[in-house]
Amino acid sequence: MSTPMNPSVRSSMNYLAVMDANDPEVAGWLSYQKQNEQSAVHQSLQGRRANAACEFLLKQPQFIKWYGDADSAGSQWLKIIGDMGSGKSVLMSFLHDKLLRRSQLQIPQAKVYYYYSQAGNSYVSLLSTFILCLLTDFSAKRKVLSDCYEQARSRGIMKPGTNIKFLQENLTTILSDLDRPIFFAIDGLDEFDWESRKKLLDFLQILSNKAPRLKVVISSRPDDQISKLLGEMPTINILPDASRDAIIVQKAVRDIPYELPSEVQKLIIGALSDLAKGSAIWTSMVVQLLSQRRIKKFSVVKKFLDEIPLPDKLNTLYNDSIALYTQNEPGNKEIATRALKILAVVHRPLSMSELAWAVALGINGDDVRDVESLADIADHDRVVSLIQPFIASIDEADSRRRQVRLVHQSVKDFIVKSLVTHEEGNEPSIERRMEILEAEMLDICVRYLLLDEVDNRPLFSDELLAIEALPQETELFKDNDKPNEYTTNCTWDKWEEGAIHYDPTERGFGEFFVYASCHWVDHFGAITTPSLIDFASIEKLCQPGSTRIHNWIEQNRRPGCALQPRIEFDPSLYDPLSITALFGSTATFRHMIEKSDLKDEKFLPESALRAAEQIVEWGDVARLDLLPLDEKARELVTSKTAAKQVV
Repeated sequence: MSTPMNPSVRSSMNYLAVMDANDPEVAGWLSYQKQNEQSAVHQSLQGRRANAACEFLLKQPQFIKWYGDADSAGSQWLKIIGDMGSGKSVLMSFLHDKLLRRSQLQIPQAKVYYYYSQAGNSYVSLLSTFILCLLTDFSAKRKVLSDCYEQARSRGIMKPGTNIKFLQENLTTILSDLDRPIFFAIDGLDEFDWESRKKLLDFLQILSNKAPRLKVVISSRPDDQISKLLGEMPTINILPDASRDAIIVQKAVRDIPYELPSEVQKLIIGALSDLAKGSAIWTSMVVQLLSQRRIKKFSVVKKFLDEIPLPDKLNTLYNDSIALYTQNEPGNKEIATRALKILAVVHRPLSMSELAWAVALGINGDDVRDVESLADIADHDRVVSLIQPFIASIDEADSRRRQVRLVHQSVKDFIVKSLVTHEEGNEPSIERRMEILEAEMLDICVRYLLLDEVDNRPLFSDELLAIEALPQETELFKDNDKPNEYTTNCTWDKWEEGAIHYDPTERGFGEFFVYASCHWVDHFGAITTPSLIDFASIEKLCQPGSTRIHNWIEQNRRPGCALQPRIEFDPSLYDPLSITALFGSTATFRHMIEKSDLKDEKFLPESALRAAEQIVEWGDVARLDLLPLDEKARELVTSKTAAKQVV
């Protein structure tokens, strides 16, 4: 006895039945091959779908309101927004199938149609697909379309089946005559080019007015242009969820076509559930790669999980996304590549403004001398629009919020593997590639801190200096003398919530000053190859007694821009050697000692001794042996080291 066919699968197969119907010419006009591909995509999504990970969608108030009653006068549109790889297409296939099952209980039955946008698809393909689906279910409409087709040809339209106006008019005619609920599920609006997106959304608005029982659900990656086009319609945001990740991983592991020992299954499920971070596509491709290698021994699987490679298909997807969003225009590609490389190596999320300023300086560094000229060329809207698929969802209305980060670790792996430039014929290791990225970011930070304004004026005004001199622990105009309570799980940001803050941009230091001041030393310390560093710039940045070193150190002490500093860091005690002693790698420190003239005015008097004192106080005492100290200085350092150890 045969198993009854899933109604959703049967529906997708019915879409193809028109080819065997009375008028196969219609299907020829309307791109049969594209529809065949649509059905294949849908069935593929059904096969790998974990329904339990999709059920949350039906409980969302936005969906409940949108679906409502068949005659609901509420919103006809619903949008589903999720980062690249978050599983939007799978969710749309689930939603289609659920709507189709619910329609079996309705009189008249609702009709549900899907369209999966993919690279190379066009707006014409979408219109043709929906017309073909409707003609399959409402065969009486075929004659009307055939007549319209011939009339269009008689008016000089050689191929009406590819004419947007013809297709729009006939889709409108078909839908306006139907007295039943119709659902359109359109997946991947962001896959269309800008012109097609606008045409589609404008047409759907007209269609909704003429077919009031039509409901449309659209999925897309976060995109500022799309958000503006879609407006304030009900939205479901697909956010990372650990429980959903675990369900998706379990389904993927169960589908491996050979038996795995239970302890190996548990190992895979545990590891990938922790690493998924909402990226369903990464989970799927990693499990596919594991399956292709047919490994099942515990130790071998563990090694694979410890060193998960970037799957080739995911690498291709990311390359295609760059091509799509930049339109392969060289200027756009340069901006996108630079932005992604910056995000791969930063030490905290950046604001949109910070990222744009860093990108602009990275590309135009030789031509920029001051903050004002950099402000003129930094364009955060453009930068974000070019890398939208690769970053987690952001609030685009807040350009100064520190929120821009890569959507998943696999994106960083792609950047390191594919976007780092290197000498031809010399394939560098991952560690070397990361060091190159660190050096590029160091260069951006140092260039920024060498802009004219950073050395021309102090960070703090006289008013702020006067405020800083006041007791910060006591609020003078309140009777509550209870001190702030600090706990071990209290973050600095939380601790500083009630503190007095300042804004370096108000002093003319621009948007990237805070990050550059606080983190250039981190990028500096990550480099073990001295040839990647411009030591002349480091010496200028750390010149003792300069306004520049004073400004960046004062900001470094205040990464959250609270007036009260977090750490002790006296600018007057430092020069290039002592900064390198504390923050540079051993190789960098050795290079500066050997290659720099420590008696130059760019260094403090007795620079080696001053560096030794800072090492004793804050650094790695093993570095003392590298310093060129005379006997008297070495005895002094030895005594200070002993005293420090006693304390």
